[in-house]
Amino acid sequence: MLDKLLAQDITDSTDFPDDATTPGLRAFDDALRCGICRDFYDAPVSLPCGHCFCSACIRSALPEKAQCPACRKEASESQLRRVVAVESAVHAWKAARDLILQYALAEEKRKSQPVPPPLSQPRQSSKNNYSERAGQKRRRRESPLPPSSDDEIVAIPSSPVPSGSSTPDLSSLPDLVECPVCEKDVPSSKINMHLDSGCKKYLCEGSASTSNNAGAESSKSKQKQQWSHLFPGSKGKSVPVKAKDRDTKTKGKGKGKSRATPDVDVADENLDHLPKVAYDIHPRQRVAEMLAECGLPTHGDKNALARRHARWLVLYNANVDRDPRQRRTLDQLRRELSAEEAEGRTRTRARKE
Repeated sequence: MLDKLLAQDITDSTDFPDDATTPGLRAFDDALRCGICRDFYDAPVSLPCGHCFCSACIRSALPEKAQCPACRKEASESQLRRVVAVESAVHAWKAARDLILQYALAEEKRKSQPVPPPLSQPRQSSKNNYSERAGQKRRRRESPLPPSSDDEIVAIPSSPVPSGSSTPDLSSLPDLVECPVCEKDVPSSKINMHLDSGCKKYLCEGSASTSNNAGAESSKSKQKQQWSHLFPGSKGKSVPVKAKDRDTKTKGKGKGKSRATPDVDVADENLDHLPKVAYDIHPRQRVAEMLAECGLPTHGDKNALARRHARWLVLYNANVDRDPRQRRTLDQLRRELSAEEAEGRTRTRARKE
């Protein structure tokens, strides 16, 4: 058992350097840990006093003593409330913790290294050599090169400018105005006659307005075709959902189921907590039936069955307190319960020996 615990990679807030190196990281890591198990919050819930704990931890502690483990104020399970913001912060911190810890340790190592001494001044001889080399280069640049007898100057005639320029004459372009009725470009001298013709004549071919209108019409036709593919037979109009269909779709989507049967959807946001059970008023057969309804083993005496069902309620209700996307499946909860019982039997045998 001890070897198993030592083999686990248990994290702690002291993994980070002190505040002198990385201020705030150690305190932040500790603030996201449960005060009971000292691990990161798992389905965090809060009490009216404001203290936060893991849902499974506080649900296991309250039956023993109905008070807050931190401030000793009276509390009950009915007062537990989910803390969604803390749960999101824990998931984000667990994803980034290893990388931040790596940077923090590197910063600690950098600060612990001694500061290297300043570089020594270069010797005077090297300065003199550098100035001599610079002077030689400057003299070589300043000395003119002698003209070579083989050099020959060739005159390249400039190309004549063509008489016809490719740039269009702006003065030859017609003065266009936009028709206030059809919003198309029309020569300004023809605007009145264009309006008299019912916006059918004197249009400027290839105008920007004409191309824009054509593009708009083509885009509208494409949209109509796309809507017709989505809603066949509706000609681009959305088909309203009938009230009867809505009732059929939403039927049975009320609050969560009251029993942890194998067909429960753990991702349902409206999943309810399971109520506590007074095992003293139920015979062993009834407790065994409740375990069978949850898909749990039914062997053992009544006390063993009651402990098993009570622990199942803690695991199940704590799972409901998790974010629906982070919830475990019922099979995972059953395996967790089975592992806890096996570990408990191992500890019992170890104490007897």
